[in-house]
Amino acid sequence: MIVLVDIRGEGVRSEAEVILSAREARDVEIEGQQAGSTDPGGSFDGAEVHSERVRELEAELEAVRAAAYRYRLLLDSASDMVSLNNIDGSFEYVSASSLPLLGYEPGWLMGRDPGEFVHESDLHILQRVHMAAIETGEMQHAQFRARRADGVYVIVEAVFGAIIDDSGELVGLRASVRDVTDRVEAEERFRLALEEAPIGMSVMDLAGRWLIVNHAMTELTGWSEEQLCSMTFRDITHPDDLEEDHELELQLLAGQIPHYEIDKRYLRPDGSEVWVRLSVSLARDNNEEPRYYICHVQDITVRRAAEEQLTAQALTDPLTGAANRRLLHDRLEQASRRQIRNGGETAVIFIDLDGLKATNDRFGHSVGDTILQEIANRLGHAIREEDTVARYGGDEFVVVCTLSDEAQFQPLLHRIEMVCSAPMPMGSEVASLGASVGGVLVEPDETPARALERADGAMYQQKMVRRASPHPS
Repeated sequence: MIVLVDIRGEGVRSEAEVILSAREARDVEIEGQQAGSTDPGGSFDGAEVHSERVRELEAELEAVRAAAYRYRLLLDSASDMVSLNNIDGSFEYVSASSLPLLGYEPGWLMGRDPGEFVHESDLHILQRVHMAAIETGEMQHAQFRARRADGVYVIVEAVFGAIIDDSGELVGLRASVRDVTDRVEAEERFRLALEEAPIGMSVMDLAGRWLIVNHAMTELTGWSEEQLCSMTFRDITHPDDLEEDHELELQLLAGQIPHYEIDKRYLRPDGSEVWVRLSVSLARDNNEEPRYYICHVQDITVRRAAEEQLTAQALTDPLTGAANRRLLHDRLEQASRRQIRNGGETAVIFIDLDGLKATNDRFGHSVGDTILQEIANRLGHAIREEDTVARYGGDEFVVVCTLSDEAQFQPLLHRIEMVCSAPMPMGSEVASLGASVGGVLVEPDETPARALERADGAMYQQKMVRRASPHPS
C-alpha cells in the first residue's frame, strides 16, 4: 500500500483514496457546472444563492486536482508498476514504471486487458486472483510470467486489491507489480544445487527444526522429507553426541566461531547408527541477526569403520582381540584417574599360563592359538565390560578392574584362576592347563609401569608356590 502525507498537514490518504481522486475531480467539476447554469430564458437563475456554492466546489476541485497530481508523482516514482483497473480488469491508469518494467508506455496500456501480456499457461492465475479480489475484498498475491514489449517473458509478482468507495460499492481494482525474475531464478538454482548435491544438505531454523532437506539427506538418514521436517536434529542425534553439538551451536550463535564441523551419529528409523561429518554455518540478515542454519552432511560410516579397524589393529592383539601393551597402559591411567575422582580400588592382575608349551608340542601350534583365544574370551566374561583384558606376552595376560572396595580383590583373583584352569575340550581330547595368578591394588599416584611390575612380582610368587606344591592346581 502506497501512502502519502499531505505537505499542508491535512492528513494522510491511502492509495485507494488517491486513485479515486480523478473520478472525484470529474464529479466536482460537473456539479460546479450545474450549480452555475442559466434558466431557459437566458437570465441567470439564483446567482446569489449559488455563487457561494460555486466557490466551494471550485476550491474542492482544486484540492482534488492537487492531491491527484501529488499522488501521480508518487506512483510514477515507485519502482513497482502501479495500476488502477476497471472491474472487467482493463487498465484505467498505469504508472510510469510500466516502461522500465515491461517496455510499454503507460498511455498505450490504457484500456487494454492485462491478460494480453500474461503467458497463456499462467492466464488462469491472473483470472483466479482477479475474481478472488472482487469476491472477497481481500488482498490477493500471485506470481506469473508477463511478456515484455520485446517479446521476452519475465516473472512478476503482483498484489491485487479491491477499491471500495465511501458507500461500500466496488468501483475497481488496484494492482502493484514487480519483476522477480532474478530472485526466482536464484531460488531455482539453489533448489537444483540442493537436489543434485551428492551429500546431505539442509536448512534449519534457530530452534533446530528442519525447514528444507534434500534427497541425499533422506537417503542418508532413512527418514522421509516429511518426517525430517516435522522433527528437530536432536530427535535423531545419538544421545552421546548431543552435548558437543549443542555447545558448538551456542558458540556459533554467539559469534565466537564462524562455523563448525563435528563427527556425530544419526539414528535411523530401524535404530541403526550412521556416522556423519556435519558442517554448519549461520545465515544472518542485513542487520547481522541470525536467521537460520545451513548444514552439509557427509556419510562417513565406512571411513569411520576403517579408522576404528586401524585403531583396533594398533591397540589390540591380532590373535585374541584383547588389548595390547599400549592400550593396557592407557586403560591403567584411566582407571587410576577414576579412582582418584570416585574413590574405590583399581586391581591389576597378572596371569601366566602353565603348560602351554607342552600343549603346543602335543596338539600343534594352531591348538595353542585356539587356547589363547579361549582364555581371552573366558577372562572377558569373568569381568565387567568396562574392565580390561590385555595380552601382555606369549602366554601372559593382564586384567585391570575397578573395585568398589578391597574386599572384592581376593574373590576376583580366585575367579580368574578358576576360569583359566578349567579344562578345554580339543576334539576327542581335553587340554588341561594351570595358571599362576597374582595381583595388586594400585597405590595412589602409582605409575602404570610400577603397578605392572608389582603385579608381575605377585604372580611370580604364586608360581613359586605352585611349583613347590606336590599337587599344583
